[in-house]
Amino acid sequence: MAGIALPSRLAYKIHSASGHTSTFTPEHILHDLPTDQASRWTGATSATLDDKPSSSTPSSTSGRRSPAIPLTPNDGNSPNSHKTFKREVQYIILELEQPAVVQRIGFGKYHKTHPCNLAEFSVSGGLSPNPRYMELLYHGGLKNDSQKETFDLKTSNKNSRLRDDVLLPVKYLRIDAYAAHSINYNVSIWHVWLEGDASPTLMPTVLSTYDDHVKTVTSQVLLAHLRRSFLLSAFSTLLTTLPTSITSTFEHPLVSALHTSLVLRGQFTGPDGAEVVLEEMIKEGLFDEWGRNNDDDGGKGKGKSVARWENLEEVGAGVGQGPSPRGGHQMVRVGRKLLLHGGWDGSRDLGDLWELELPRSTEGDGAVGTWRCLNDGLGGKVGEEYPKARSCHQLAVDESEGWVYLLGGIWTIEGEEEWVGKEEPMDEGAPPVVERDGEEEGETGRASNGVDGDEDMEVEHDVSAEGGPKLLFDHQMIVHSGAGMIYVFGGKHVEPVANSDAVEGVFSGMFAYSIERKTWSALLYASLRSGDPTPTDAFKSERLLSRIGHSMLLDTSVPSLFILGGQRGESYLSDLWTVQLATPSSDDADEDAPPPQTSLPTLWRSGAVIDPSSPTPTIVSTKMLSLDYSKEDGPPAGFTQRTNLDAETGEWTMLSGLRSDKRGESPTKDVWRRSRNGDWEQVELRGDYPVGRFAAPVMYDPLRKEHYLMGGNPQDPVDDLRRLGDLWRLKVVKPSPEEALRMAKFLVRKQRFNEMCQTEPTLNALAYLQTTLSSVVDHTDESEASAFRNCMASLLAAPASNNFEDPMDDDSGSEAGQLAESTTSDFSALSESQRLAKTEIKEELFNQRHELFETLLDFFPEKDRQPREDLKEMAMPRWNEVIKGRFD
Repeated sequence: MAGIALPSRLAYKIHSASGHTSTFTPEHILHDLPTDQASRWTGATSATLDDKPSSSTPSSTSGRRSPAIPLTPNDGNSPNSHKTFKREVQYIILELEQPAVVQRIGFGKYHKTHPCNLAEFSVSGGLSPNPRYMELLYHGGLKNDSQKETFDLKTSNKNSRLRDDVLLPVKYLRIDAYAAHSINYNVSIWHVWLEGDASPTLMPTVLSTYDDHVKTVTSQVLLAHLRRSFLLSAFSTLLTTLPTSITSTFEHPLVSALHTSLVLRGQFTGPDGAEVVLEEMIKEGLFDEWGRNNDDDGGKGKGKSVARWENLEEVGAGVGQGPSPRGGHQMVRVGRKLLLHGGWDGSRDLGDLWELELPRSTEGDGAVGTWRCLNDGLGGKVGEEYPKARSCHQLAVDESEGWVYLLGGIWTIEGEEEWVGKEEPMDEGAPPVVERDGEEEGETGRASNGVDGDEDMEVEHDVSAEGGPKLLFDHQMIVHSGAGMIYVFGGKHVEPVANSDAVEGVFSGMFAYSIERKTWSALLYASLRSGDPTPTDAFKSERLLSRIGHSMLLDTSVPSLFILGGQRGESYLSDLWTVQLATPSSDDADEDAPPPQTSLPTLWRSGAVIDPSSPTPTIVSTKMLSLDYSKEDGPPAGFTQRTNLDAETGEWTMLSGLRSDKRGESPTKDVWRRSRNGDWEQVELRGDYPVGRFAAPVMYDPLRKEHYLMGGNPQDPVDDLRRLGDLWRLKVVKPSPEEALRMAKFLVRKQRFNEMCQTEPTLNALAYLQTTLSSVVDHTDESEASAFRNCMASLLAAPASNNFEDPMDDDSGSEAGQLAESTTSDFSALSESQRLAKTEIKEELFNQRHELFETLLDFFPEKDRQPREDLKEMAMPRWNEVIKGRFD
């Protein structure tokens, strides 16, 4: 940063702390002694249970049963295992020898992984040890390893409402320790060092500039207070007295014009009316923050995205209309067609294959075709290869060749018996599909690694013998068409047992299949067959753990896999990982090279995972992006949540699935969006939308940027065999400046209507309600529609004297009075009591309009509006301290 020298170590001492345990005093963090276990500060309060864990047992399959999985884990190795435990926040405050611009903070650690290492913390700083006067400089967590870590701190108030950045001088720095890596341990800090610039050539200027900044903010807060308090004369006097450097940054000129027209004059329309000012504001970009994309450099937008659901019809309602209700089935897109296969209807497995024509243009109403059954799943001609009925499997599409791959699943003995011996031919219109069946010959199968095909069918049996995964279900599979690879991660192995349901086995690892070479490579945990980094690792939260019912995305621009959520043991997960891949192009591949051997173990090495048995593919690195995104304004931990990636925008959309909280488990209807820069947003549901469900596939159409949801398990408490057969389409509508302008006009027109009810003929007010006000209402927004309906109360409360007809003048101001135009002569003919009554009416009207003005300010950038801080609210904490001290 300009003006700041390269950072150097800053000396500090311990100012205070929340407490400590035993001999682990705060002074230990001054010394870097990584081999001395006693050289650390340990907080005084340990974790306490928030809710008693449920004793229910999870089910083995997502598509067949309703898993009863408690949120609280049974071991503490889960990345979000601390989330149901309460802990008093422990803190330590450092005092620098002299004020400085602190640029970095570093943490030393014990020479081995340790359960007390910080999993989550924040750093704040300022010129006072009082946290009220500190600014947040960083929030994050440490890895549970022995490597030192450094973090860049915020050095200026870039998010300030003032236009110029101001460097932040720090004399006191506070570290708040929220959680350790293991829930049964207190938080510990082993060593802390600070880096920054405290040079005498810099700090006098920084302190002086910061002091000017504080004076400016104080003066502007005072101006806002005077205006809020209806002290307009004092406001005008101070505004004309203060330096231009302060008044010019108080608010945008158009915001001042809005206050004059709306609050002081009550002029809603006309050449200088409030709505005209709002129209000028959108031209000047004052509404841009409302519609800003979260990927922009300007930061997160103010508006909320909206989910627009469309029920395409209850596809299972009529015979022959479409697929029957089911859960645990799969859907993929092949060109402009949606394919649906398999599932569990509550009593039996299904093996039917269906096709639905998608809209071929971004224009029009987006009408879809009709369902067409390509195969009833009852078997084909004798000798013809076709997959058995199943659920909890995976489909993936190679878009470069048009092949659809199926892997895994669960089926029953009854389903297999129904399948054998059928002679119904497969529809010739079905796309080519490859079956990769992992069932060993001679055994009764309930889980397999495969789907089907038509005239170009290819089949491989027992892929685990060729280096692929064993029989598995509830896994994830993605085709990287550009690299010619298929990636598989997670799921559970199952062992076939005659005359019974499939029995759960251990978690599966990560595998890759070369489409060109027809060879498998084991990337993670293949030799262990346990889904864990090592069989004895006590700190599994450091490693990407295998799981079921998770999401996996492929970003080919990196290229990387992203893995999030799912279930492990008795826990729902909310961690996020990225797996960076390094796959050579086919031009560089040696076609004569022998197939890779998978007997050698995979290795963890400095965050990288390398398969020494094969030069391709290699995982360059694995990295945890979030320990618990539910604590970062993200979605709650969930099971069978479906997440789609828009390759063009880099945005993710997550919906459906099971979540668990204090009240137990419930299928969710929530929709979440994640921007390219990692910000999560819960999308607002409006209008009609599907009921909550899980084990339901969601397919994304990148052409029209729409999501298709079909069927699923609603976890009906009355009928646990019930499955859904409805088909829905979702479009996530992002906020826009135009939408913000419409909302602002609705608020302004509602205020005008309320004033008309008191000052103008009732029929005029009714006509305004039915036409002008109604035209800017979004009736799918329940809160907005409710506010519109409540307007009738104002109409019914209108004075009886207003029940006469009179032409309505749209360009006039409110007849309640022009507040800015009032003079002393207005009161000359009134008695003292009349004057007081008239003043109270005016002040009441001012407060109504000013409340609306403050609401409208939320649409605008911070730098263009008066300060949010209220002087009365800022004074109350101090006043409470005085009162408390006086009576203690």
